[in-house]
Amino acid sequence: MVRSRPEDLGIQPDGLVNGGYIDGNLRGPTKIGTRDFTVKESVSTRAFWCLLVGLALRVSVADVIVIHQIPIMVWKGVSEQTAALYMSIAFALMIPLRLSLGVVAQYIAPKKILSGAMGLGSLGTILFVLLDGSKAVSCLVLSLAVIEGISVLNWIAVGDYFGRARFGTISGIMTIFYSIGALIAPVISGWLFDQTNSYFWVLLITTGLLILSSVAFGFASEPTLRATRTKSQIPL
Repeated sequence: MVRSRPEDLGIQPDGLVNGGYIDGNLRGPTKIGTRDFTVKESVSTRAFWCLLVGLALRVSVADVIVIHQIPIMVWKGVSEQTAALYMSIAFALMIPLRLSLGVVAQYIAPKKILSGAMGLGSLGTILFVLLDGSKAVSCLVLSLAVIEGISVLNWIAVGDYFGRARFGTISGIMTIFYSIGALIAPVISGWLFDQTNSYFWVLLITTGLLILSSVAFGFASEPTLRATRTKSQIPL
C-alpha cells in the first residue's frame, strides 16, 4: 500500500499537472523534476555544508539539553519533580511549533527561520545561566522547544534545495554526521559537569554552538544547478 512518490498516483506537489499521466494512469516514464541534484552536485555546494553544520550543531545541543535537562534544572535549585514537569511542557510545546512552522516555511525561507530560531535558542540558554528561579527555567524550556520545534525545517530545506530524486541519500549522509555529534556531545557535557560540579561551562559552550548554528543556517543560500546541466541528465 506504500507508494514511492506522489507521481505513482498521478499527483504532483502543489497541484502541478504531470504530463506523463492521463486520468491517473501512467503513459510513459516521468522525471521527478528539473531541479533535482545528484549526490555529487549536492555535496559540492555551499548550501549542503552550511545545512549540515547547522543541523549537526543543532541536534548535538538539543541532545545535550534533553539528556541533561533535569540535572541542569536541579543545578539551578529546582526539584526533580518540578524539573520533570517543565520537561514535559517543553515537549508539549514542540508539537504546535512543528506543525505551524511547517506551514510558515511556505511563505518564509526555511533558512531564515532556522537561523532566527537558533539565535533565540542561544538567547534562552544564556538567560538561563544568568537568571534564577522560574524565569531561568522558563527560558531553558522555551529554548529547547524552539531548538527541537524547528527540526522539520531542516528536511524541508534539503528537499527545496536539492529536490526529491536523491533526498534519501542526501539526508542519510547528514544523519551520519549529526548522529556522531549527538552521541559525543552529551558524554562530554557529563564529563565537564563531573570535573567542575557545575553546568556553567556546558551551557556556555552550547550557547556558542547555537550561535554558530545560526550563522551556518544564515549562509545556506539556495544553490543552482550548473548551466551545463541538460534536461536529459536529470536523474530519474
